[in-house]
Amino acid sequence: MLLNVTDLESGYKNKKVLFGVSISLEQGEIVSVLGHNGAGKTTLLNAIFGLLPIYNGEVEFQKEKITGNKIWDNAARGLVLIPGGHQVFGELSVIDNLKIVKYTQKNENFKSSLEEVFKIFPRIKERRTQKASTLSGGEQQMLAIGIGLLMQPKLLALDEPSVGLAPSMVTNIMETIQFINREYKVGILLVEQNTKYALEISSRAYVMRLGSIIAESSAGALLEKDNYVDLF
Repeated sequence: MLLNVTDLESGYKNKKVLFGVSISLEQGEIVSVLGHNGAGKTTLLNAIFGLLPIYNGEVEFQKEKITGNKIWDNAARGLVLIPGGHQVFGELSVIDNLKIVKYTQKNENFKSSLEEVFKIFPRIKERRTQKASTLSGGEQQMLAIGIGLLMQPKLLALDEPSVGLAPSMVTNIMETIQFINREYKVGILLVEQNTKYALEISSRAYVMRLGSIIAESSAGALLEKDNYVDLF
């Protein structure tokens, strides 16, 4: 088991948002967490990765308890979170965004890792001297994923990577996520509102509503339902 979350409770200040959430992810899987805005999906990621306090429950990564670890400790273990909103350093060039990892993470093969990122995202290589703020939304998402890959993840979590992107770019990003999972054997935890795209690349899915898991299923079984959106 790569990731195992059991009965997790978390939230913001005095407001509890998650109520006994349990999810798991095997090595090499793509697992989606689906639900509307306000369902608790982002809160779940933030709690797992160490950005929010955990009131109750446990988080295990590779069978080791990491409950309450800080995000930098988790990153050193290979847990990498790519937040929503295509978050990059806009005033820095594309290449300087990528080089930040060189000074914050141990990666003795940084140069070859960077070349791998450029192979996956040739458009980012073409724009490496541009300010990140001048990139399109899709290109900024590519850059954000590239930064995540340079951190040598064992588990890569993406929070709403399709938000604000044109359908063709969403398809490109989802295909890239599949490629990373297949070629680099990285487990993927995908938080999405775009249900169809997420299910098409996932093996399993959880559905959240109001801070709780209300359904767990194989992605294929959900896709076969005409009314899977009604689960939300």
